[in-house]
Amino acid sequence: MENTFVYLIGYFGIGKYSLANALSELEDFKIIDNHYVLNPIFSLLKNDGITPLPPLTWHFASEIRQAVLGTIQFLSPKDWNFIFTNDLTEDAGSHQLFDDVAKIVTSRGGTLIPVLLECDLETYLTRVIRPERRERMKSTNAEEARIRFEAQINFQTDHPNTLRLDISHLEPMEAARAIIRHLQQRAIKSEIKTRRKITA
Repeated sequence: MENTFVYLIGYFGIGKYSLANALSELEDFKIIDNHYVLNPIFSLLKNDGITPLPPLTWHFASEIRQAVLGTIQFLSPKDWNFIFTNDLTEDAGSHQLFDDVAKIVTSRGGTLIPVLLECDLETYLTRVIRPERRERMKSTNAEEARIRFEAQINFQTDHPNTLRLDISHLEPMEAARAIIRHLQQRAIKSEIKTRRKITA
């Protein structure tokens, strides 16, 4: 597997980082967790995981994000694989971020696999309040999580490689294996399509 980008998309606290770690145990992936970008900024602020952060926080975080994306696009070896994680919603900013990643993948001649993660509310709320999230400067606000869940503003994409995956009752490694199977199926379909073009 080379030059493959898995994009894990789901509510904050749903289990994206745990899943990314499980995936990286199965295949050689570099993890670009959302907080890989945010924590350099969060560590300089009063951040208790519940109190809203100053609006300007996101401006500076965006600058770091662009530097990370630019490094991947222009400097990272072309055979490296990456996992991105984000809590995206149905708004213009989320779609712009997704498109930014998609453009980088295209410029590298890579393969993008968007994975839209789903989970039932009860399981989701138990995951949000886990102590290890606080250690990584992530939100543990259960009420905010409930509001986010009930708003039903989940990110949608018509990308042909998209996988929808309900992880309510899956351990991270089980979910990771499901993603690997999806990757393998996409690779087989791509190979068949290539062969048809050659023989046409």
